[in-house]
Amino acid sequence: MFTNLGISQIGEETMTTKDSLQPTEKSNSISNPSNKYYRESKMNSTKGSPLGTNKKTTKIDMKMLLSSLWIVATLNYMYADVMALMDAEILADLINGTAGGGIQVSEGLLLGAAIFMEIPIVMILLSLVLKYRANRWANISIGTIKTVAILSSMFFGPHPSLNYMFFGTVETVCTSLIVWYAWKWSEQEAKEPVRKLMAKVS
Repeated sequence: MFTNLGISQIGEETMTTKDSLQPTEKSNSISNPSNKYYRESKMNSTKGSPLGTNKKTTKIDMKMLLSSLWIVATLNYMYADVMALMDAEILADLINGTAGGGIQVSEGLLLGAAIFMEIPIVMILLSLVLKYRANRWANISIGTIKTVAILSSMFFGPHPSLNYMFFGTVETVCTSLIVWYAWKWSEQEAKEPVRKLMAKVS
């Protein structure tokens, strides 16, 4: 009788010990890369995360893109003019009161150049604040005018220097991209950020 009782107690203790070890074995197996628990846990941890397979590409806001292109173009306009002052021939003409192959430098000419240069600077701001329709057509029209003006000065001007050709190429690429992106810009894309903002507010 006592023997049977002792055997049954030993059997119960063995089963209890075995049950207590099972979670530990499973938890240890999760950290093993060759185990299925490890692979399943890795798949579950990456699902829906920024590094997982469900990663979504965030589209660039069109207003920010157009404004950034105007910033790049404007900086190239300005630095091209600064570099031009390092050219001895151009500098000598300016000292004598002429520019661009004998054109007399006057107050009116300088005012016109200032206004023409102010346009891309203002477009940096207007591309961010104007509504869709006005924004789109302003970028298309002004981008086209600036592209034509730069190309004309590069190929029909009085012997442009190599550095001016380089800056002019970058400026033309920027304004051409402005026209292209503004032309492809749809009203649905313009309303998308507003819908997302309203969804967050609500």
